[in-house]
Amino acid sequence: MDTENLSMQASLEYLEDNNIGFQEMRELIDSNEGVFNRLGNSVKRAFDTIMRWNFQQPVKLYPDAAGRALKNAKEEELQDFVVYIPTRYKGKLSPFVDDLYNVHVLNIREVRRNVTEAFRRRLAEIINSKPPYKKFETLFPEDKFWSLANCKKQKEELRKFSDPDSNRGTQAFSDTYDDAADYLQVSKRMQMTNSTYWTHAKPSDLRKDSEALATLAEKAFEKLSEAGDKDLIKILVADSETVAYWLEYYALVVTRCVDTTTAISDTEKKLIKKF
Repeated sequence: MDTENLSMQASLEYLEDNNIGFQEMRELIDSNEGVFNRLGNSVKRAFDTIMRWNFQQPVKLYPDAAGRALKNAKEEELQDFVVYIPTRYKGKLSPFVDDLYNVHVLNIREVRRNVTEAFRRRLAEIINSKPPYKKFETLFPEDKFWSLANCKKQKEELRKFSDPDSNRGTQAFSDTYDDAADYLQVSKRMQMTNSTYWTHAKPSDLRKDSEALATLAEKAFEKLSEAGDKDLIKILVADSETVAYWLEYYALVVTRCVDTTTAISDTEKKLIKKF
């Protein structure tokens, strides 16, 4: 993993551990010190923190060129051949890339429709209304897929392939791939994974969503705070937290995709040069 992506991963993991400011918001709601007007700024700060990403399109992989090189390699030559892996990764790459393609990228391609757009409509409804405000329920019930609890579950699934105690970026070919055919399959699957999220969930689009939500949320909280509607404020804080976590999950998935693609690409170049 390059330095920029490693820094991004560390930043995102730090945000997860520190709950990106929502604990402070809950404390503000429960206080009796007339500090509701600070909530809008707290929510905006949380979304601004998540908007740090600046992902570039993943490098293109060339499995056919690598395949031609692998035809010249003997099986015993590949066993201990040192290849690149995503930093903090453990085990063989195939199960991880399959999970990225079949689970996590399918999740993030639906985040805009089911999370950010739904939340944008809710905020716009509040901003365009006058008190007393119509009562509303959470957008993300605990028994539904887009709940906060399920987002945390998806993050745990993503982490199961990681070794937090390791910063190793290389390992033997035989520890990473079953054989040459497995390497080529992983490379092709990773290429499809990147194409899917770059076509249906481009980082620049999600970044624009985050920026818009930060501004809208600040305005919505100002209106609810002026009305002193504590119950609706609590629901909106909970929904803001859920949206923030799904955006953070999106950034984590893309970080893993970029990191894994870079490792496969670096291995590809090394194979072509060697064989």
